[in-house]
Amino acid sequence: MQRKLARQAAIVFSLKVAGAAVALALHWVIARMYGPAGTGAFFFALTTASLMALVARLGTENQIVRTAAPAIAHSDFHLLSDLRRATNRLILFSATALMIVFLSVVALANAEVLRLGLGENTAAMGIVLAFPAIAVTLTHAEFLRADGRLVWYQIISGLLTPFLASLLLAVAFLVHPIPVSYAALVYVAAAFVTTAIALWLVRRRITLLPPKGLLTPLKLAGSSRDLFLIGLTAALTDWIMMLLLARYTAPEAVGIYSTAARVAIAVSLVLASVNVAAAPKFAVLSAGGHREDLQASARHARNLLVLSGLPVVIILAISADWIMGLFGQGFEDGAAVLRVLLLGHTVSLAMGSVGNLLLMSGNERPLLWIAISCTSGMIIAGILILPENGALGAAAVAGATLAARNLLAALVVWQRLGINMFLPTIR
Repeated sequence: MQRKLARQAAIVFSLKVAGAAVALALHWVIARMYGPAGTGAFFFALTTASLMALVARLGTENQIVRTAAPAIAHSDFHLLSDLRRATNRLILFSATALMIVFLSVVALANAEVLRLGLGENTAAMGIVLAFPAIAVTLTHAEFLRADGRLVWYQIISGLLTPFLASLLLAVAFLVHPIPVSYAALVYVAAAFVTTAIALWLVRRRITLLPPKGLLTPLKLAGSSRDLFLIGLTAALTDWIMMLLLARYTAPEAVGIYSTAARVAIAVSLVLASVNVAAAPKFAVLSAGGHREDLQASARHARNLLVLSGLPVVIILAISADWIMGLFGQGFEDGAAVLRVLLLGHTVSLAMGSVGNLLLMSGNERPLLWIAISCTSGMIIAGILILPENGALGAAAVAGATLAARNLLAALVVWQRLGINMFLPTIR
């Protein structure tokens, strides 16, 4: 099992590296076309779209894995069919309602609230139209992950949309530069193409059978409530940080911080790769009551994270000045921002897949309270620190928040599951 986990994590990591490279290429193209202010506007809008997609999913992604993985292991296709049907109906309802609310708020507020993060580039907000596609894509990708189709999962969830968008925008950059509003629409089109492919892939594996009433949209929403709040709080961490930066500093600081944060994601790629492979196994072992096997898998996953993640941290820290300079004039000051963010990611690597362990074992409630507490502390610290320290202060607050969430989650894992993630177990 340990060798299989390592092999699967290596495959997913390779695809995630490719996805990160494509996302970085998209960021580079946007930075070259629109500068720090335009880059901040575009990715503020994209962060808003991602947040709305998260709200539309209502926490179903982790519930899908937690339900579908054991169902697939036991060939319970009626449960899988009801799960897929309930997911489709729930996402359709929530996305429609959220779009109506968003358009109403923008119309009533005359977009003044959004102007904080967009400056004069309010046209970039057109990218929000992509959020229904993002929501459908990510929920259906979870079916692929639960089924062990990790290559397609990664292509659909993190590679295809930025690849299509960066390819089209790179052509535009070389041939004839386009306004930021057109760049937003290009991303929207890429997101909907990815959705169509995701639906086709899942439909091939999970056929909709006559409903058995095993799972309805209301039941799915109810069982996913805490999972939704956890995901929402995590997403709000990034969005609120960018909003605070936009409120208390210049637009350039938003662009510098968002760029450094995207570079630092290279470290979390290692964590995400292991989580993608380990989550279905955690769900099956927890559902079956195999506590010793769950402990062995969790510790092995942590060992993989430490051994493969620390070299990435070291390389990024050493080459931070060169990496940030690649994005053009005005981004050089982001080297210190990147190094500070790396400290928080290092703690995350050292603690292992503690969040996933709690989610897949049905212990999401304490994780929710950890998320709420840490995000509340981040907001208070951000208000106090950002006005005088800008992007660097934002990195310090964000890094400390990430470290605190993982340390507290590791403590709960020890208390609830009896798995001590604080001690090294490399063998």
